[in-house]
Amino acid sequence: MAGLEAVNAVCCRGLRGAVNVRIRVLFIVFVVALGGCVEKPLPAGARFADRVLAAMDSGLYATGEAWRSARAQAVASTRDSQTPEDALAPLRSALATAGRSHSSLYKNLEGSPSEAPSQAAMPTVKAGSGRIAVVHVPELYGGDAKIAQNYARSLSSGIKDAAQASSCGWIIDLRGNTGGDMRPMLAGLTPLLPNGVVGSAEARDGARTYVTVTDGTVQIGNELAFSEEEPTKVPGPIAILLDAYTASSAEFVAIAFIGLDNTRSFGTRSMGYSTGNVTFDIDSYTLVLTVGVDADRNGTAYPAGIVPDVRVARNMDTAAAAVNWLSERCA
Repeated sequence: MAGLEAVNAVCCRGLRGAVNVRIRVLFIVFVVALGGCVEKPLPAGARFADRVLAAMDSGLYATGEAWRSARAQAVASTRDSQTPEDALAPLRSALATAGRSHSSLYKNLEGSPSEAPSQAAMPTVKAGSGRIAVVHVPELYGGDAKIAQNYARSLSSGIKDAAQASSCGWIIDLRGNTGGDMRPMLAGLTPLLPNGVVGSAEARDGARTYVTVTDGTVQIGNELAFSEEEPTKVPGPIAILLDAYTASSAEFVAIAFIGLDNTRSFGTRSMGYSTGNVTFDIDSYTLVLTVGVDADRNGTAYPAGIVPDVRVARNMDTAAAAVNWLSERCA
């Protein structure tokens, strides 16, 4: 009996040894297998692409099958991108779907137009014949706060000074204004705008960010955007001049006057960049993404630009048509 127990003990030890060896072998095989499944880190260009695409997901048009397909194509095309530059072409292709033509992706360069002080011409207000004043509102690019303040003051003070000689009305000339910073434009024009909501940007979910004017202050949503010294409100009918180069912020300025009594627009359809954008700083690049479409004080949206009330085929005849309309109202 004792001999049998001894044999059994030996057999058990042998079995445990065999089991232990097998477990160790299986463990080694399992570790090796896991090691083979570990993914290599994505190259820098692919990681950059993922961050840009995540931002693009909030684009106005980043919905539906078109965006899913464009996004998937951009992901597939950027997995081997070693640098952000390598990923730019597929990302810009995707951006054409997510944000369309008013969106852009570009490398930040020292001294680039977006960072340089504004060199835009100042607005002018000229009292013309027939007691009609012409307010020329040029584009305004750059981030120079002093120039922006001078821009707004040139408008508001010029309108105030011309008020007595302009009892028959005002021409606001937005032709050739491709946009820039709309805040000084609106602040400078507040003498001609009633207090309250002047427009909004409508997001794809229907949410609206309202732009309001209170005396010389422009507010976007709940944030103070720009403030000019309190202007004197001036009366009179208003003619807005548009052309194919009236774009972006200038289009919103035109929209701010839509729905007011004694206001009419003249010229040709504007460029169609009447959308609201946000900016993302990603690595050394800037993504400008369209996230909303501009709407007037009554909630009417303008996704394809502004069609003037009076179409004028030739640009040179636009001002004359506006003068005729204002003169008729003044007679």
